[in-house]
Amino acid sequence: MKTQLFIADSVLVFSLSAPLPAAQLVDYDFDDSTPSASAVAAHLTASGITGGSGISVFAYKPGNPDTGLALSATKWTTSATYDPNDYFEVTLTPATGYQLTLSNFQVDARRSDTGPQTWELRSSVDGFGTVLGSETLPISSDFYPAQQLSIPKAYANLDSAVTFRMYGYGASGTLGTGTLRIDNLIIDGEITPVPEPAGWFVLAGLVLLGSPAAVRVFRRT
Repeated sequence: MKTQLFIADSVLVFSLSAPLPAAQLVDYDFDDSTPSASAVAAHLTASGITGGSGISVFAYKPGNPDTGLALSATKWTTSATYDPNDYFEVTLTPATGYQLTLSNFQVDARRSDTGPQTWELRSSVDGFGTVLGSETLPISSDFYPAQQLSIPKAYANLDSAVTFRMYGYGASGTLGTGTLRIDNLIIDGEITPVPEPAGWFVLAGLVLLGSPAAVRVFRRT
């Protein structure tokens, strides 16, 4: 009976450590006129969207579809390169004992006639030094089709917070008065338990094989 109990416990440990399928981790639709996430995966904390010190206070304008709302800001830089203070920002934090593997970042974006022509994605993993992807926005009365950026494999098994920033630049008009709107911001990936130390699995294997010494150690712990 004791041997059967050890087997059942070991199977449970391996089952809990199996990765979950890649899926939507967080979604922002802004339909409640707040920058908070509308849906967040279990074992994950997602910040509200915040803005850099260089852009305006947020406003909420017709979104995609126009029956909903989008988050909008002005005062984007007119420079042809990004300004480190002009961005939308979101931070994801896994719960203690869990880790993140990120796969895709997607968002619907729209600019006014004098709004920023380009936005690019950077992250805190390397101090916002690398461009993970970018998009050039046409002048349009509609949202540009959702751009899905693949997140590099380096963004795997992250057990601490990671922050993403969307930098907008290339606006025109006096003091960058044009707008950039975003809607339906979604980050995909998976969140899994941090694996148990390898030594525990070796010990569990010895218990399954009936090693008397391993059984004694297992009982003591």
